[in-house]
Amino acid sequence: MLKINFDPIEVGKIHDLCLNHPHPFVRIKSHVLLLKAKNIPHNLIAEICDLSENTVRNYLNSYVESGIESLTEIPFHKQKSKLLQFKEVIQKYFTDTPPATINQACAELEPLIGFKIGQTQLRKYLKSIGVKHRKVASIPAKVDKEKQQEFHDKVLQPKLDEAKNGKRAVYFVDAAHFVLGAFLAYL
Repeated sequence: MLKINFDPIEVGKIHDLCLNHPHPFVRIKSHVLLLKAKNIPHNLIAEICDLSENTVRNYLNSYVESGIESLTEIPFHKQKSKLLQFKEVIQKYFTDTPPATINQACAELEPLIGFKIGQTQLRKYLKSIGVKHRKVASIPAKVDKEKQQEFHDKVLQPKLDEAKNGKRAVYFVDAAHFVLGAFLAYL
């Protein structure tokens, strides 16, 4: 059994980590040390914390070697996405030609990035770079009629003309049944 002499000030720091640290891994390691400070045997600490005795010994040995800093080390390796190197390409794609579905995005991104990407992976990556599925807002109370007319004439109408000629797809979102209030869709 490993014998550790705990300094009361350090026990206070460990107790604080056990209660307040945001990562559960650090809280568990701190809990193990608090129990050891109370002279509880390793097998009981392992049972209380639902850990193996080897894990308890590893936490204690790590504390003896490196001190309280060893408690806050989180040794997990998070794999980086292959898509990180294509961030600009993907953002340009979503800005220039926003897809209607995630399936369409996966299919159209494949030739741009050179490999096939799954729906779940793409969703996670898009969330990480700030591309979101958004709910449209209701009609604003203060309307600038000049800006609306300018948008209609310079932006919307040319795109509608392209859609008539088969060069573009234009989608309108509307409720298909009678509703008493605004019915907002997701884009």
